[in-house]
Amino acid sequence: MLYVTAIYQVYSTGTATTSGEESEAPEASRPQALWDRFAALLQALPRVHLFHEPGEACPFCAQAPRGVDRKVTCTALPFQDLETVQRTAGASPPTQRCIRKDTLPFLQLMCAKTEFLRRACADPKNIAAVAWIDAGVTKVLSGTEGLRRAVQDAQALAAHPRWRVVVAPGCWDDSSFRPSEDADAYVRGPLWRFCGGFLLLPVKQVDGVADAVLRACCELVESTGRLPWEVNVWAYLEARRRVVPWRWWPGDHNDRLFECVRGVLEETDHQE
Repeated sequence: MLYVTAIYQVYSTGTATTSGEESEAPEASRPQALWDRFAALLQALPRVHLFHEPGEACPFCAQAPRGVDRKVTCTALPFQDLETVQRTAGASPPTQRCIRKDTLPFLQLMCAKTEFLRRACADPKNIAAVAWIDAGVTKVLSGTEGLRRAVQDAQALAAHPRWRVVVAPGCWDDSSFRPSEDADAYVRGPLWRFCGGFLLLPVKQVDGVADAVLRACCELVESTGRLPWEVNVWAYLEARRRVVPWRWWPGDHNDRLFECVRGVLEETDHQE
């Protein structure tokens, strides 16, 4: 079982974007805050693959000597080398957004989550399952007890012979979310059908999911000129019943984020 995350500084104090907007980092997204939250998150996770910009002062890159198994595997990958970034260059952000936070680089980073999963699983080394988890997720948790339980449940789910679905917690159930055939509906404001901070899937599903998400990003940019949040892209895919076998589960941006793992494990146990 592998957990994947990324820390990139996509804001630069005093630097304007191409549209003239200020891109100073929101307080919660400043580098030291993210590194501190990641360190807290790491206490609850067994094995992590971390992506960051080359030259970043990563405190985890040299924690163990060569030849010693590391809890954290670090990959220094230039942000501009991400295929998601290259394929969506020149896009505009959504119309209804926080101008300070929701810049194009931030949205590209969010939409690259499944690309990071694919890169981390390029050499699977007996990995049965992989999960995306936001590096700064502890800021919305009251503690890590729920996450620790989810880690145990995820290990059991990864070994389950009947597990096939992509586990994705979300805020909006079917009564709150109305899928649309209009691409513009996905590039206005955020659609909280999915939470975005956590995604769990069998490693065999990674390539198909990453392909589908990148293709959807490109479709939305080509048809609307805008790149939305990753949760909007996932909702767009779900609405069109594309290749991704979503298993939506009730969640929120708090301790409920990880309840989906126990729920899907129990559901899978009762399948015939």
